[in-house]
Amino acid sequence: MIQAVYQNPRNLTLGIISGSHNIPLSVLKHEICAIGEWHVKFCIIGESHSITILRDNVPVLSEVLACVDISPQLCSHHHRFDNLLAHCFAQPGYNLSVSFEQCGQDDDADYFSTLGDSIRTFDGSIEMKFPQTYGHTPITRIEWTKLSDSQIEWRTWHIYPEDNDVWCVCSLSVFDTLNYNNNP
Repeated sequence: MIQAVYQNPRNLTLGIISGSHNIPLSVLKHEICAIGEWHVKFCIIGESHSITILRDNVPVLSEVLACVDISPQLCSHHHRFDNLLAHCFAQPGYNLSVSFEQCGQDDDADYFSTLGDSIRTFDGSIEMKFPQTYGHTPITRIEWTKLSDSQIEWRTWHIYPEDNDVWCVCSLSVFDTLNYNNNP
């Protein structure tokens, strides 16, 4: 049984890692989506996520957004969200944006409907609800859509209840197999 964990979005760290890594992550749920000879593994790791892109079953890139210590030395990009400000990162064939929104104390079921693009068609999704904290249900959801034979987009939503508020953390990433790490 999953125990309630009082996590704070100010403890989130983003790590973009080239190749494989040895960050200890507890995967609670995952799905894999094929895009040609590439595979994208979507993982819910507690109230956080890890996305790993593999080519011929070899990790090429990992996106980890989690309340864990990620060594900056492991990462091609590293960012802490102490201030809850939006953040973007881009490299050839891959880009990511992360934003924060105060959702207030409304009913948990209404949070995703306020996030605009979350109600649209998508190719796959995974979601987990966690034991209540501060009277609200933490939720992690990942949705993905193949944009073409070489591009995939994924969005994540993380609901973090706090003592007097609820934070929604949203990310949007796009990966292009044809342009990944190809410099113009």
